[in-house]
Amino acid sequence: MKRFACLLFVVAAPLSTFAATKTVAATGADFTTIQAAIDFFRTADPDPGTADFINITDSGVYDEAINVNAPVTIQGTGATRPVIAAKPATTQATGDTGGTDGIVIEMTGAGPFDVTLRNLLIVPSLTSTPADDLVRSVGANLNILCDNVVIAPNNGSNQPVTTTGLTEVDLTAAGIKRIGDDALFLAGTTGTSVTLQRCVITHANNGTAGAGNDGLVCSGAVNYNILDGNVFSFNNRVGIQMAGFFKMNGTTTRSLVLGNKGFAGIWGASTTGGSVRQLNGVNIIGNGLPYVAGAVVGGWGIEVQNGDGVTPATISNAIIAGNGGPGIRFGEVGTNGGLIVTNVTSANNGQAAGSTDQEPLLVATGAPASAGNVTITNSIMAGNGGSNATNKIVHNGTGTVTMSGSALVLAGPLALASPGFSGPGTVNIGSSITQDPAFLQTSNQALSTYFDVQQNAYGTANATSGPLGGGADFVGGVTGPTAAADWNLFE
Repeated sequence: MKRFACLLFVVAAPLSTFAATKTVAATGADFTTIQAAIDFFRTADPDPGTADFINITDSGVYDEAINVNAPVTIQGTGATRPVIAAKPATTQATGDTGGTDGIVIEMTGAGPFDVTLRNLLIVPSLTSTPADDLVRSVGANLNILCDNVVIAPNNGSNQPVTTTGLTEVDLTAAGIKRIGDDALFLAGTTGTSVTLQRCVITHANNGTAGAGNDGLVCSGAVNYNILDGNVFSFNNRVGIQMAGFFKMNGTTTRSLVLGNKGFAGIWGASTTGGSVRQLNGVNIIGNGLPYVAGAVVGGWGIEVQNGDGVTPATISNAIIAGNGGPGIRFGEVGTNGGLIVTNVTSANNGQAAGSTDQEPLLVATGAPASAGNVTITNSIMAGNGGSNATNKIVHNGTGTVTMSGSALVLAGPLALASPGFSGPGTVNIGSSITQDPAFLQTSNQALSTYFDVQQNAYGTANATSGPLGGGADFVGGVTGPTAAADWNLFE
């Protein structure tokens, strides 16, 4: 008799994480409130270090106080986004003395803690309205993603006053509940990152003139990543307050900073070490109208105070137009790390009545004067066609502004005042052209033709002898004899 040995193989199961999913809906779900689902993951989660999922399966209104104190993804999964009508959070953000915030994101421990808000409409509650920020984060080791989220005032029927943010809404209409202070205040310390894509942050305005109601406030040593297709519009002060390591990178769909009321569409305050200010893929339109504060009339499109003295700020693939004051204001910090401007059109700024700052680019004085150098490539610096002495590049710093493959527009309806630049600082325009770009249209930023260039002289004017469109497209012909080439099209 043959004997067969039975070999028992024991395979050790690898350690794994357990991401669970719970549903929320008025009926037929695991929970009827969002907070109850969060509380489950905070107290009964088999793997509290892994982000779990709360799927809101209906399009209902969730009028509740929410503390996100467990790593979790909160997302609408139905055909229509659900509404969170945020009451003041039960536990307010640690160290925040500004008032009562709405949704508060805060956890303690080593982390990292992943929190995602996706496919949601967030408005103030009609029954108990937060007096401070509508969404607020604080703490360390947070990874926050906001994706396809609208944050706006309540129209009185538990819906946002706008879901696109492209048109200003009258907030004095009956029933509207305003945002108490900032719409989205995302702060943090060590190990924290924030990402936004496809979000609309709009109409943060508590009705008090001059109040600091901002759209997005970035605060702390945080990695901020603003990706495709965001709108920051019609807030009472600035659309975005930059801080930390700030990168805006709209690779397929530009973000839009539109119609914010205060001193800038985007404002980046001075920092003292290792700061990053990188803006790629954004249109900054019609901010600072109206705005009057002391002697300042008209807010800036963007102000960059990049004060680490090392890292240049960058602005690329952008249209900066129709703002109350200067398109780009740079400086006010003596150790500025410099500014690089590429594929940008700055034009038709200084639109506030009585504005004394109308520059496409203002290199401001500081204490001492800004020493940062500015490099402008493949860009168009145009004016507003007026004779004001500031309707030109004004360089009051001690560095050098150097242009190449660009245009300093001295002719046409959006001409700068001759000779196109002034101030004690050195401006080197190199081989930049001065002709009228013959923009197709400059009035409707929603059209694809906005600031498209059709002047033939721009056909070979960029830094590599290619078409110069600035922040838009070149749609004209090219310089030189073209008859033979045109004829070949018909052969």
